[in-house]
Amino acid sequence: YVIISRQAYKLFGEIEHDDVIIFKSELTDMDGESKHLIKRVIGLPGDTIEIVDGYVIRNGVTIQEDYVAEQGLSGEMNPVIVEEGKVFVMGDNRRVSQDSRSSAIGQVDQDTIIGKVVLRIYPFTSIKLYS
Repeated sequence: YVIISRQAYKLFGEIEHDDVIIFKSELTDMDGESKHLIKRVIGLPGDTIEIVDGYVIRNGVTIQEDYVAEQGLSGEMNPVIVEEGKVFVMGDNRRVSQDSRSSAIGQVDQDTIIGKVVLRIYPFTSIKLYS
């Protein structure tokens, strides 16, 4: 369970690297409704993102991802430049995450962002305040 701020980007600032967001995806559930996904922002417009030997590289620098379930398991990906008005997102459980690496998700249009996760309240272990 998480608490989100729907007004975070309207009133309190811009989207930042490592923000955890909820957005409306192109994926649908069994009722045909759009699925809402929760992912971490890895790239902002103009950033170059690539994955080499399982590690994410943003603008030529390997990023430190203490929040990832298992470091170095992000696969491989040729460099992509994040488009204007979009963000590049990845899930923290990289082995099974459907995220911007997948053509089913791709780069996320900022207009589809519902809110920013500000607090995870369940499970009780590893409660982390996201900023």
